[in-house]
Amino acid sequence: MSTIVTQPDSTRRYGARRARSTRNTRNTRAASLTPLFTPHRLTRSFPAPLVMPGAGVLHVWRFRASWLPVAIHESEHWLSDAERNRARLHPNAAQRHRYVASRIMLRWIGANLCGLAPRDVSIVDEYGEQRGARLKVGDEHLNVDIAFAGIWVLIAIGQATLGLGVAMPRPGGETQQAASQHPQRRASANVWDTLRNSVRRTQDEARQRHAARFASMWAAMQRTDMAASGASLRIDRSDPLDAPDALDKHGPALWLDLDDAGRWHVIDLPMPGEIHGAISLAQRIEQIHAVGWFGP
Repeated sequence: MSTIVTQPDSTRRYGARRARSTRNTRNTRAASLTPLFTPHRLTRSFPAPLVMPGAGVLHVWRFRASWLPVAIHESEHWLSDAERNRARLHPNAAQRHRYVASRIMLRWIGANLCGLAPRDVSIVDEYGEQRGARLKVGDEHLNVDIAFAGIWVLIAIGQATLGLGVAMPRPGGETQQAASQHPQRRASANVWDTLRNSVRRTQDEARQRHAARFASMWAAMQRTDMAASGASLRIDRSDPLDAPDALDKHGPALWLDLDDAGRWHVIDLPMPGEIHGAISLAQRIEQIHAVGWFGP
């Protein structure tokens, strides 16, 4: 004689509620790491909602190097003598143009935040090979980092130590190869080839996301007191794939705990096409004002 044991309806309902609760808890934890992303259109009028970023607030600007807030003949005199000399050191015209565009834009942003003329905005550059700068506002400083991604220029401004990272698509990647194939050849491709290509694209995307996050961490940590004192950062810059496994976590944001360098908030930045962007900060960020992304 066999006995069939059935689960009471109440137990099944409780189990379902518990499973939903577990999923909701995981979702809540992931959401708590992701700051509020507020997009603003890029126009030649400074966005009215933007004021001096306080604790937990970050400003990120994205624009083409060919875009300027005012005509070039009006803005060329904004640059300091040091900036003009630095521009001349760039090896080609394209890099000089990107550098000049980024500094003009930074001075325009600083002027609107500080209430000064662009020429009078105080920008303190990092020393040596350290990249980044600081906007001096009275007795305080705002941290600034600038990164270039093809035709795009990114500028990040906030109170905390920060660093931008960008990973560009590899030339001749799977996506570009697939696009270059004849339509009839693509249509007759074996289904297994399609699946393998899909896996490769997923792996490539994960590597690019990892590389952007790692680049942002490296840029940020170069601006810490440890880097200034010459202490080891315990990250191998030569191979992004050897970086901490925590950078592989799914989701648009994560915490990275480093014994010697504290805790970092690493956030992915939406970028066009196959470009990947990220920013790392030594402070929890609750809101990002993103200028140059589609907004109301």
